[in-house]
Amino acid sequence: MADDRSKPRPRRAFGAGDPTTGSPDPEAPTTPDAGATGPAEDAGTTSPGGTPTAGTAGAAGTGTDADGRTGDDEPRPIFREAAPDADAATVRTPSDDEPDEAGPTRAGRLNFTPRPRPVEDDATTLLPRTTGRGDDRTGRPVSALDDDELDDRPRRLGSRARLALLVGAVAAVVVVGLAIGYAVVGVRDQPAAGSDPGQTATGATAAPGSPAPTALLEDTSMLAPEGARSISSKRTWTAGTTVRGPVPDGSGPACLGSDPLEGAPTAQQTITRTLAASGDGGPTALHVAQAYASVEDATQAFTVTARALGTCAVPGDWLFTGRSVEGVGDASTAVAVKSTDGDARTQHWVVMSRTGRALDVVDAATPGKTALNVNDVTKALSSVVATQCTAAGGTCPTTVSTKDSPPPAGGDEPGFLATGDLPPVGSNTAPWVGTPVEAPSEDFSGSQCESVNWSTTAATDKSSRVYLLQDVPGIFGLNEIVLTARDAASATKLVDKVRSDWSSCKERKLTATVDSPTKVTGVASADGTPVTGWTTEVEQKAGSTTTRFRVGIAASGDKVAFVFLNPQKGLDVDGDDWNTVAVRAVQRATQQS
Repeated sequence: MADDRSKPRPRRAFGAGDPTTGSPDPEAPTTPDAGATGPAEDAGTTSPGGTPTAGTAGAAGTGTDADGRTGDDEPRPIFREAAPDADAATVRTPSDDEPDEAGPTRAGRLNFTPRPRPVEDDATTLLPRTTGRGDDRTGRPVSALDDDELDDRPRRLGSRARLALLVGAVAAVVVVGLAIGYAVVGVRDQPAAGSDPGQTATGATAAPGSPAPTALLEDTSMLAPEGARSISSKRTWTAGTTVRGPVPDGSGPACLGSDPLEGAPTAQQTITRTLAASGDGGPTALHVAQAYASVEDATQAFTVTARALGTCAVPGDWLFTGRSVEGVGDASTAVAVKSTDGDARTQHWVVMSRTGRALDVVDAATPGKTALNVNDVTKALSSVVATQCTAAGGTCPTTVSTKDSPPPAGGDEPGFLATGDLPPVGSNTAPWVGTPVEAPSEDFSGSQCESVNWSTTAATDKSSRVYLLQDVPGIFGLNEIVLTARDAASATKLVDKVRSDWSSCKERKLTATVDSPTKVTGVASADGTPVTGWTTEVEQKAGSTTTRFRVGIAASGDKVAFVFLNPQKGLDVDGDDWNTVAVRAVQRATQQS
């Protein structure tokens, strides 16, 4: 093992005179001369063999045993000449002609050469300090430089250190380049300088070729006044605001709103434009265009947006009907929406299309009770898709057509009404909320005219749900019961039985008043599968109290849906709207996967 003792650095000690070579009296104390307290000088040097040579020291009194050697209990003298067993081989007396540097007090100084330590096999050899260079810049040999000069001299980097610095510099340049590129891409779709992303820029236009090469959408990709003329050809259309970035709050399409849709990929570009027709109470149009990184992302965005249209979770918006669309892009759909804001009513047609990796939504609205023509709105959307389809890598428009169809599938419970399927209750805009789905209750008696026990009637599957107005107290609400009959004939037979119960109710219950049933029809799918059913109003008198009910039943294939409403003072729906609810209940039942 290597010697781990610290390397001694001896000091010169000065005796009062010539050192005593004999054995000192163990009882006599040694009185050092004042010169022995002087400062240390001439630190030890290194001999050629690597063994340190100590300076001289004065003898100190030590305890000895009978034969003149130090005892085991006494410490060994530091200097060899002070030991009783010192011999001439290790102690050298200076000659008279050697100069005495210390003057008279050092005339009798003894020098000694320490015995070399035995070298162990595994001892660590201390090498002389070196810098790896033969000389310094001044031409002096390195051995001629002192320690301070060696420490202050600059050191030359090795090849590995230079390579590491080069790699680090290249990495830094790459990181800076990527950061600059990201900043350029991020700024590309933002509004012009001086405007915030959430603010509109009135009349914003883009010069041809100004967007970045990778940008799919530009101002010329948006609905133009010329294209909007198909919505209302007798009016003059003008473009309003064009906004790049998120859709401004409160200005999104009907049933969709302006918030990002959960589950939809992030669009690379979003541009929103408004247009208005001339004259008081003229129609308006809103166009939202989005570009995605891939066709797959755009397809997913279309699916998520279509379901959001079918759910219509925006308060005050009611999903009135749907429409299938052909000949516009790779996929398209349309819905009619009735919006209520206090006493004001607005009719919307919202048409959506995807072509390649571009997604477009056009919302054409008009105040009042009469909606615009869906075919005219679809033509306006077609003019937009025609400008985008080639660059987006999608299908360009052909012959455009629409036909009756249920709204896209939506809602939180497949097979049941979505909250957006339920019409507003008077001027109350509180949203509808649904309870958990459960089996029909034995206590549910409906209008008291139906002779059907909904909990035990024959069906392969049956379930029910209740809908209430949020934060509206009382017993007002809507019940829906959905059944799957053994076959279509059984479903039709059940509908006919309930209709017959309504017609004969007055004969069975003298307190009942039943309006003549109204036939309702519709389609359960784009292929024209029919929906057939009936609705009516029933009044039941109990003393001076009269209770009203709205009921409806319809079927399509083996699906049957029964709906029930108990109007209260100030809380009721329009009769035509109720007919729509009865048909919609069956449409939703057929959409259950």
